[in-house]
Amino acid sequence: MQDDLILDSGLFGFEEDNLNRKQKHQLREGELREVTILFADIKGFTDLSLQLDPETIHLRMDELMKIFSRCVTFYGGFVDKYIGDAIMALFGAKQASEHDTERAIRAALKMIEQLKRYNQKLKEIPKYRDVELRIRVGINTGIVSVGKVGQSREGDFTVYGPEVNLASRLETNAPTGRIMLSQYTKELVDDIFDFEYLGAKDLKGIAEPVECWSPVGVSASQSSRLNRFSGSFLGRNSELSLLGEALKEISSQGCFGEYITELPPPRPLIYGVRADAGLGKSRLAYEFIQRHSARAEFLEAACNGVTQTPLHLFTRLVQKYFNISVRDEPQLRLEKLQTGIEDLQRNVDAPLAERLGDSFALIARLLEIRVEDARLRQGGKELLQHLLLALNNTLEAIMQKCAKNGKPLVLILDDLQWLDDSSRELLGHLVNRMSQSKLPSLWLLFYRPTFEVPGFLERMRGWHELELKPLDEQDITQLMMLYTRHLDLSERSMEAVVKLAAGNPFYLEEWCNYVSTLPEQEWQDLPVPSSLNALIQSRLDVLPKALRILLQKAAVIGHEFLVEVLRELERLMDGSTQIEEGLESLENQALIIRQTGFEFSAYFFKHITTRDVAYQSLLGSNRKLLHQLVAEAIRNVFPGRLDEFSHPLAMHYMKAGKYEEALPWLRKAADEAQRAYDNSLALKLYKELLDILPADAWKERAEVLLNCLEIKWLIGDWKDIDEAMALLEEWNDQAQDIALRFHQLRFSGRLAFGRRQKDIAKEHWDEAERLAREADDPELICVIENLLGIWYYDQSLLDESLKRHQHSKQLARSLQNHAQEAKSFNNLGLVYLKQEKLDEAQNAFCRSMELAAEHRILKVESEAMGNLAYVLILTGQYEDAIFHLMRQFQYAQQINDKLESIRALGNLADAYKYLERYRDAADCFEHIIKIKQYLGDEDGIKGTGKALAAMLKLVESTKTDPTTDPTTDPTTDPTKEE
Repeated sequence: MQDDLILDSGLFGFEEDNLNRKQKHQLREGELREVTILFADIKGFTDLSLQLDPETIHLRMDELMKIFSRCVTFYGGFVDKYIGDAIMALFGAKQASEHDTERAIRAALKMIEQLKRYNQKLKEIPKYRDVELRIRVGINTGIVSVGKVGQSREGDFTVYGPEVNLASRLETNAPTGRIMLSQYTKELVDDIFDFEYLGAKDLKGIAEPVECWSPVGVSASQSSRLNRFSGSFLGRNSELSLLGEALKEISSQGCFGEYITELPPPRPLIYGVRADAGLGKSRLAYEFIQRHSARAEFLEAACNGVTQTPLHLFTRLVQKYFNISVRDEPQLRLEKLQTGIEDLQRNVDAPLAERLGDSFALIARLLEIRVEDARLRQGGKELLQHLLLALNNTLEAIMQKCAKNGKPLVLILDDLQWLDDSSRELLGHLVNRMSQSKLPSLWLLFYRPTFEVPGFLERMRGWHELELKPLDEQDITQLMMLYTRHLDLSERSMEAVVKLAAGNPFYLEEWCNYVSTLPEQEWQDLPVPSSLNALIQSRLDVLPKALRILLQKAAVIGHEFLVEVLRELERLMDGSTQIEEGLESLENQALIIRQTGFEFSAYFFKHITTRDVAYQSLLGSNRKLLHQLVAEAIRNVFPGRLDEFSHPLAMHYMKAGKYEEALPWLRKAADEAQRAYDNSLALKLYKELLDILPADAWKERAEVLLNCLEIKWLIGDWKDIDEAMALLEEWNDQAQDIALRFHQLRFSGRLAFGRRQKDIAKEHWDEAERLAREADDPELICVIENLLGIWYYDQSLLDESLKRHQHSKQLARSLQNHAQEAKSFNNLGLVYLKQEKLDEAQNAFCRSMELAAEHRILKVESEAMGNLAYVLILTGQYEDAIFHLMRQFQYAQQINDKLESIRALGNLADAYKYLERYRDAADCFEHIIKIKQYLGDEDGIKGTGKALAAMLKLVESTKTDPTTDPTTDPTTDPTKEE
């Protein structure tokens, strides 16, 4: 009974807490993020514990868990919990990095190694001689919910989600003494480790079999950072030239000669290269080496983002110089080091050779080669000072040898944003020592914007810094074409990828590979690829909490956001309205950029992917709340201008799950997009509208579906159009609306006419005329008169066609229906043209163009422009005709009107033909065939194919007979497709 009371009290407390949070508009604690989860379980300990007393069990378990915990923390993870003889660890849960999966695997490999050593020590105790403890590890990377749980206590931080369960199941099913990963996790580190395929496993609680892999060690094929590039190098020629000039400068200084001027040249010459991740720092270094490998000796190394062990950067530098691999046996390492040191001693002056010999044991210690030396028994700062001096001597010796051989040394140090303190100290020692030397050298230091350049570098005479900017649109588009040449990406997808890349080559490559696996309908709120997510999340994690939340709120507003809307959002959430300082801080950190020249103060995210990561890290419930509040903020800030914000209001209410509030704004936004010929957006919004309209809103659903059909017909998306027409008829029968029935008949007649089913079209339009006249509706009569005029024109009944179009024009003018009036003028021009009244036709087309241009009716303007061009062809004004036809084709492409594109290209082909530009004419026909292939117009393809074949014969004939002069009269009908 008492337990029941506690439970009830708790439930009521939870409800009250949720209610208070909603009233205060507070966000829930926690966020979504990609995390690597590690589970490890000790096998054999249960049997061992049966032989031991509780205190000894506790002692041994404590020893093991401390060993495993050190493995986790050494590689940047943290222990989430201990579960009996198992441990759960997280990588990237509190501070993300692009190395989280690698860190987890290295930690697991270290656990296995440490357990083997523990077993050896344990066997030295007689009663444990037969004990063999083993370990199983499961690792999985994925999106989880991260945050504190339960009553607020220090350390109550954990993760939840299916990915956690999968990691646990992987551990349970892993072979003893092995690590098991999912396919996705393995792909993240494919180039770092070697793997053994374990097959598809049926795991408890997981619906589908899971492809499982086990890492067997660091990949032997893992190459140098600077030897992994292929493909074209674009957009960095000026920076490459600058570095080339720097190399030329130090090469001309000589090695040991006397200084010519009183002030010696700066040595070393140091260039810092600052750039965001992915902008091409490493590629720039690679290209520099490739172009100048014969002029200098190059030595490169990078800081380690996985573990920041002391002196790692310079240890890697000497390791590469002596060609020592981590896989070399200890004896081979020793031999390589001895040979390398002896070679250096032969090529340097005597004092340095002596110091170099004294440094041997210390260098061996850094390279994990066992050599006895009393200094190695020292610890702390004393040992560090000896190691610093040894590395200093070694690098100075390398420079002396290069100088002796007549080549300067180029040091390339990458990823200095991860520089450890001891390497920073050594860098300062080296810079100071080299500044007093006559040895010429060029140092290239690469780092991200978060790196704070040490003062000792900035004070150097030879210090220069350059910043890599994003590639311009031309270069990034060219690069995209190279990346996507083997990928099946649509034009729309490629445009979106260029936008997402924001001039960053690495972003571009990752997005190209990612979206090529997805259908276009899944592009809404596309999750950011793992590699980019971790890269960007690591930047956001270092922000103070309040600043990170401000950035997330801005991300909910959109890629571009108005300061006043963000300020009102803060006010609605009972927050501070003083946000300028926070925005300034985010701008200083290059996360957002201020827009200028607008009515209201505004910002936009520097990278759209940064916005996506910030947005996707929000819990689903927090996103919904913020979207609702952003919609309210817009209404509060712009009460008299809401029509301008119909699309943002619709989007925010939709994402908040407030569909009733979204309906009117979504309809306004869709209608506006259709009027502006933004057809893809209009179609998307109308489909969203159909999804949320009540099932029995027959009239509204039918109107929206009809608008969808109009757009699909215009852009040539004709698949499933008959099924949609049947659905439209069904909804119209339920709606019982005369105007709706009229427009259904109007469209079905247009559909039949386009399919060359002229009699069926006439039946539908006659029925539509009957409805319009019965309703005595001048708007409907105006529309049907125009359509029937087109039908009579097609049948060469020109007098009846002329009468219909004149009546339609008069009605349109009286109704101030500018679009219909422009259409009527255009169709009158066609009738005059067929009557061979060229002046009247030209005047009618010009008047149609004027009306359409004045009222921004792009489709009618495009049609009239094409018809006017046809008149120019007939009168022999081919160059003028081509000018207008090119404009018509551009308009048709702009509104994605496939049929109008075909007409423009057909007439262009005629114009080119009479100018004897047969190759250009053939290109037009080839383009037409591609459009008809998209439309599925098999008959049309055959007809155009014949025209193309004839044109190609003319192309060939001009090669053999340059006097060929076709004199066929123009016969192309502007109302037909070609």
